[in-house]
Amino acid sequence: RDYGVGEGATARSEILGMILTGSGKANRDGSSGAMNQFFGSLSDQALQRISKTTEAGAAAVESKIRSSVLGPAQALLYAASEMYGLAKATSAWNTYPAIISHITALDLRRSVEALCLVTEQCLAQLVLCRHHLRDLLRWVSWSLACVKAEGTALDSLERQSARTKRPPQIVIDRVSSFLSDGGLLESNNSSNKCNETETVLGIHISDYFFNETAKLLKRPRTISSGLNFSNEECHYVETPSLKAALGEAHDTFIQFFSDPCEHLSQTVNRLEITFPTTHDDHEDNVSPAIHKRFGLEGDTSTGGFRPIVKDDEDGMFRSRHWMIAACKTAFDSGCVIQIVLFPSAMHHDEFNELVEPSFYLTAFISLPHGCSGKEIFFYGDDGNSSLSVVGDDRYSGEVICPEGRQALGLLVNAREQENGENISTNISEELWIINYDNLVFTAVSIEEGESKIEIEGPTKEDFRAKIVFAKKR
Repeated sequence: RDYGVGEGATARSEILGMILTGSGKANRDGSSGAMNQFFGSLSDQALQRISKTTEAGAAAVESKIRSSVLGPAQALLYAASEMYGLAKATSAWNTYPAIISHITALDLRRSVEALCLVTEQCLAQLVLCRHHLRDLLRWVSWSLACVKAEGTALDSLERQSARTKRPPQIVIDRVSSFLSDGGLLESNNSSNKCNETETVLGIHISDYFFNETAKLLKRPRTISSGLNFSNEECHYVETPSLKAALGEAHDTFIQFFSDPCEHLSQTVNRLEITFPTTHDDHEDNVSPAIHKRFGLEGDTSTGGFRPIVKDDEDGMFRSRHWMIAACKTAFDSGCVIQIVLFPSAMHHDEFNELVEPSFYLTAFISLPHGCSGKEIFFYGDDGNSSLSVVGDDRYSGEVICPEGRQALGLLVNAREQENGENISTNISEELWIINYDNLVFTAVSIEEGESKIEIEGPTKEDFRAKIVFAKKR
């Protein structure tokens, strides 16, 4: 506008008009004269700086996409192909439900393939953009020399410089070709205004980064002579953008990695265990202590844990592995430590399969009056080793990796007492070690298919028959 160009004209149309009509006199609303004035305001040094900066910026963007998008996408494609093969093979020979569905793995591979294709397509457009930019800058450099040589002698240095800088005719043809393509791009983007640089270069590269779709120029097929026998015209087709491909791959990956979590949560048998509360408003609740031990099934085996169970005449309450929990509870204004044993899955000899346990074992330890448990912990080596299989042979009685010493540790707050009454306000912190292997446990039945267990606390009957009273030395 500052050079007298008419309304509706663009840089693309003015450059194309200058190539087609020449730069001698003012043509079409003074466009050629306006271009001459524009080129006359440039210097060779300024044009060189602009050329180097622009080409370096385009090369940096291309390098960044290759290293940060294309390289990781190709690695993901290889990993997704391997994962699809494993999922397909697993679904073929495994009768159990697969953790990873081969359909989800196939969707993942397809989304990563699309990401690789779109990324390579974007890189191809960037490379083409750099070629267009190089040809355009060569033409601009020659046009600048021609404007400066206008009106000088035929043998002047300016005219010699202009003749030297003239690019080959094929370069000028390429420039006029992609300038014409830019006009087609403008007509296809009436609702979404193109960037001026993109319309000049004939490539709408920003669509790959900011929009859901990008426009790709489709040219008709030609033979070596350049003749077109397909009666097709150049037109732009929509293709997924890099932004859309990355978003699709991101959503597919989220779905792919969430499926195993959902599958495991559905297939793993859960058992919610609720321990009795302490009902003590003056002291903080003590967290339960958890331990695991290797169980003995044979009558003569040693080196493991075989709990003593009341009314266990047939040895029904035995297990290969035990999970042991100890918690603090309160009863009759006293502190009670409850020990609960949870067996692992039991082997059913008749059906030769593992069945869910139908019981848990419990026992109680009552602390003297004036004593309260502050912390509970287990001491001992469960005998598990990563170098050998833990277990005992129920027939030979041989034990591999026997357990070490086992004990229950209590950190107790104790007050001095006489005749059951506190005679001192001083509280001493003591460490008590209790051997719980000799406790007599009581079996509590669990209904089949039960997913929640509420541990029963001590009762008066427990105090009469089942509770072991701890004593201070």
